[in-house]
Amino acid sequence: TWQVSEGSWSITAGAALAVIVLWWRREKPDAVLGVHLVLCALQLGVTDAPLPADLTIVVSLYAVGRWGERELAPVWAIAVVVGSTLGAWDWNRDELGIVPLSLWAQDMAQAAFAALCSAAIAWGLGRFVTQRRQLRASRLTAEEQRRAAHDAALRNEIAREVHDVVGHALALIGPAPSGADSGEDAETDVLPDGVGARIVL
Repeated sequence: TWQVSEGSWSITAGAALAVIVLWWRREKPDAVLGVHLVLCALQLGVTDAPLPADLTIVVSLYAVGRWGERELAPVWAIAVVVGSTLGAWDWNRDELGIVPLSLWAQDMAQAAFAALCSAAIAWGLGRFVTQRRQLRASRLTAEEQRRAAHDAALRNEIAREVHDVVGHALALIGPAPSGADSGEDAETDVLPDGVGARIVL
C-alpha cells in the first residue's frame, strides 16, 4: 500500500474530488454518492489515514435520502453494508493474530455497526426532511381545496338567495288587472247641449 508521505498528491486529489462533487448533491445525489463510494473503496487500498470521503459520504447519503431516487435505495443499502464490512476489516486487520479472535471479531462488529449507524442516520434524516416537506405541501393543498370549496358553496348560496329575491319581486309585480286594460262596458249620456261625454263606470 502507498504511504501518506509518498502518495500525498493522490490523497489530496481524492479529497478535493470528494469535496467538489458535493456541489451537485441536489441535482445528481445518486451520482455523487457513487463517486464517494468509489473514493472510499480506493481509500482502503491506498492509505489507512482518514480522508474527507469518510465525512463527505455522510453528506451524500443525506442528499440521497433527501433528493435521490427511491428505486436505487436497495442498491445503496447493499453498497453501504459491503463498504462498512470492508472498512471494519481494514481498520482491524492489523490486530488479526495479535489479539484473541473473539476480541477481534467484536472490534470489527463494533466498527461496522458504527459505520452502518452513521449511514442510516444520515439517510434517515434526509428522508425525514423530505417527508416533512411533502406533508406540509399536502396540508397546504388540502387547505386551498377546502377554501375553494367553501368559496364555491358561498357563491352558490348567494346565487340562490338572489334568485329567490328576484323571483319573489317579479311575483309581486305580476300582470295588471284585465279590467283596467280592456275596460268595462261604458255608458254614454247625452247632455242637453248635444255634447256627448263617455262616462266609464
